[in-house]
Amino acid sequence: STLQFATSVLHEGDLTGMLADLQSRLAAGVSVRECRLSRRSDEDRTQGFGYGLRSECKVELVTSKEPTP
Repeated sequence: STLQFATSVLHEGDLTGMLADLQSRLAAGVSVRECRLSRRSDEDRTQGFGYGLRSECKVELVTSKEPTP
């Protein structure tokens, strides 16, 4: 399954931590296909988007089944 999400982060370490947390909480494996980081404009920050970076990611959630005898 493909999971796409966008979020605001303070720095890239927040994004890697969030991806690690996702991996540890799901029964599926998480394979990162693409992540883009971009700076928020000063206008965004004054309108309530306090974090300086926007991230957009696409990850694959991989599950497997035990073979049935």
